[in-house]
Amino acid sequence: MRYPSVPILFCETRPLDQKWAYRFLGAALDHHHDDAGADRLTSALPAAGPLPAAPATPAQIRTWANAHGYTVAAKGRIPADVVAAFEQRE
Repeated sequence: MRYPSVPILFCETRPLDQKWAYRFLGAALDHHHDDAGADRLTSALPAAGPLPAAPATPAQIRTWANAHGYTVAAKGRIPADVVAAFEQRE
């Protein structure tokens, strides 16, 4: 069901109980049919390829730069030549 946390409503009369029960069950059936159509569509989708590598964080670039003799401030912008050297590393 779409909303399992919604409490069941009991009305004062039996006709109202039946009316709300049929509405709830009809909505649940409609939702079920919507999911069946979505399953057919998603089964036709091609498989996703591998994710690209995540870009390096500034902390990783600073650590690498300090280990390789570059002078980099602890905060602020990293110089473009240091970033370029980091990207060209092996």
